[in-house]
Amino acid sequence: MTDQWTLNESFFGQGFISPSIDETILHITSENKDWFNLLRDINKVLQAAVVSGFQKHHGKTMDLEVLAMFSALRSLSNFQSVFIHLERGMIVEARILIRCLFENAFCMGALAENPDKFIPLLYKDNVAAKRGQAKALRQGNHSLDQDIATAVDEILAGEKGRHLNWQEVAEMSSLGHQYLFYKHLSDDAMHYSASSLKRYIISNKETNSWSGYKFGPGKKAEVALAANLSASAALGILIGFLQATKDSSHDKEANELLDRFGSLSSLKPE
Repeated sequence: MTDQWTLNESFFGQGFISPSIDETILHITSENKDWFNLLRDINKVLQAAVVSGFQKHHGKTMDLEVLAMFSALRSLSNFQSVFIHLERGMIVEARILIRCLFENAFCMGALAENPDKFIPLLYKDNVAAKRGQAKALRQGNHSLDQDIATAVDEILAGEKGRHLNWQEVAEMSSLGHQYLFYKHLSDDAMHYSASSLKRYIISNKETNSWSGYKFGPGKKAEVALAANLSASAALGILIGFLQATKDSSHDKEANELLDRFGSLSSLKPE
């Protein structure tokens, strides 16, 4: 069971949005101080790099630098959301978002290292998505006016496209080794599965039994592991963004962050 101090009457009444959540935030961030300081500093450098790009990178939506900006903006909001969840001890929600960060990192790495291969795949993924939506409209019991019906038919008669294969995208960059983390996060957090549901039970591995429901903020080690994963993905995004946009002005800060991460992290793909 989570430490009793986190499960006061207010928490049982309103959970992670209880009025007393600030006490939980203070405790969780203080016992993982180095990790939260690193996450804040990664965010600061990435945001500075992105904001400086607002006036520098313009063009078509499928241009390399513009796609890098879109990807970085998505990554920033995902990363900041991870931070907000982690400081409350919301491990599952943080891990769901960390999975998104790894997708962003794979795409940013592919943009930086293999844009000629990745950008056409992104176009094909968009075509496949629109075709899927059109197919759902046609198969569903929907009343479509003539213009929409014609547009749907044109999409279905056109190119099929192809959805992104995440292992393929990961291997287009130097982040391919992190694909195992991504797959694990899919199983234990992102999708409704037996593995993800196990996070809500108190179990005894020795007797292969469970004795109750797990409720409340995650413990120190769980927070540290999630922080580790999020920092790993976010640093990949930062380095890829600087490479894709040919921005060397934050190289010193990025290298310092990598050194700090290396001194804290003991995470290895299994």
